[in-house]
Amino acid sequence: MVQSSRIFDAMADEGTRLLSTQLELVEVMRALGNVIDAVPYEEWILGLAQARFELLENYWSDFLGNHLALATASDAEARYDRPTVYVSVQELYTRAKGILYDAQTRLQPPPQPRSQRDNGVSNVESTEGQSYSRLPRINVPEFSGRREDWESFRDLYRVLIHRDPNLSNVERLFYLKTLVKGEAQSALSALQLTADNYDTAWAVLESRYENRRLLVQEHLTALRSMKPIREDSVKAIQYLMDTLGRHRDQLRTLKCSVDHWDDWFVSIAASCMDSTTRYAWEAELERLDAVDEETPRKGFKLATFDTLHNFLNSRCRMAVACSSNTAVTSKSQVPSINERTARSYATNQENQTCAQCHGAHYLGHCTLFTNSPLADRRALVARAKLCFNCLRPGHVARVCPSQSTCQVCRAAHHTTLHEGNRRRPGSPHDSTAPAKNRRTTLATFEVEASENKHDQSQNNNNSSS
Repeated sequence: MVQSSRIFDAMADEGTRLLSTQLELVEVMRALGNVIDAVPYEEWILGLAQARFELLENYWSDFLGNHLALATASDAEARYDRPTVYVSVQELYTRAKGILYDAQTRLQPPPQPRSQRDNGVSNVESTEGQSYSRLPRINVPEFSGRREDWESFRDLYRVLIHRDPNLSNVERLFYLKTLVKGEAQSALSALQLTADNYDTAWAVLESRYENRRLLVQEHLTALRSMKPIREDSVKAIQYLMDTLGRHRDQLRTLKCSVDHWDDWFVSIAASCMDSTTRYAWEAELERLDAVDEETPRKGFKLATFDTLHNFLNSRCRMAVACSSNTAVTSKSQVPSINERTARSYATNQENQTCAQCHGAHYLGHCTLFTNSPLADRRALVARAKLCFNCLRPGHVARVCPSQSTCQVCRAAHHTTLHEGNRRRPGSPHDSTAPAKNRRTTLATFEVEASENKHDQSQNNNNSSS
């Protein structure tokens, strides 16, 4: 218990010491910033600018080291406003560094005169530099700590940070520690933020992740673990093609003789194909496996990676073309008769006006219509050009979308238009008949209705004579 108390007191003393040092350093940096601001632009000399630039860099390095150390000192945390102090000092440092950069650039001796040819090269380099300066800034992605991501992180970090002459080692270490995560972050956590520790930190990462044997093993394992695609689509085929190509290129970078591994890559790809793509691939192999002087019999020639790549590219192009044609056809397709009838049927259901009394209801529900004689009902339907099956306008009974038929005889006419002496077998209460029966009896009903109308006309003529 006593020893724990001593450890706690020691930690508290260390936090207090760090806090005191940091606050004094902040005041020193503010004083240096004021001095730099006070020097008139035209009074700067190169030696003075370089000396103060070096002094400013040393102060900033010490400030960053103390700043990170205070983050772990819980006792000092309550008395140290980390965000506010860091932002204000960073702004001071950036402003002072900019002034010193400008002064050094202005005071640098002019370059030695060169030949006309050299001037031409210089102009080209200057133009290229200006074009690069207009490009968007490239950000180094965070390193997850996974071995398969190391190579891409390493190459970008080397170009943008490790080899940047304008960065000091303490700044490089600061960026490095903020960009690594997972196991890589744990490996660097014990290193203090000092300029001397940068080379050590980079060596730690290289020794852990620059292992050619393990990197090759990671890529081979990833290839063997590829999931089969489930459909013959553009997205699925592109996934298969891109994954194979990415790991193959990385293995070539690691000095593996991947050009002699075509059989293995083709086997991996074939095992990941869906049934449709696999069938097309086997058909492609049969087509290419022609018998000639070099191939004395079928099945002798082996597929190459280039053959596989060309096949997958061709499948992607075909899938894109087919999907585009389908989209265009579906948009420009003219509706069929049944589609137009169904639309008309739906519209008429929404906007119903009774042909008998002109009320806002369905004709079959109109008591005036149902109480009128059968001949009058049929005459009204014919005069209003309504469907004899559903009593709605816009189509005829032959293409009526309604599945309801006569409840008495199951013929393709409305129950209110049924003649009493025409009865078919079946339940008198069935309101729906099969489409085949309805279509079969439709012609008979129309012929009989026409004959009844003719007979009625003849009777009227006889009675009048």
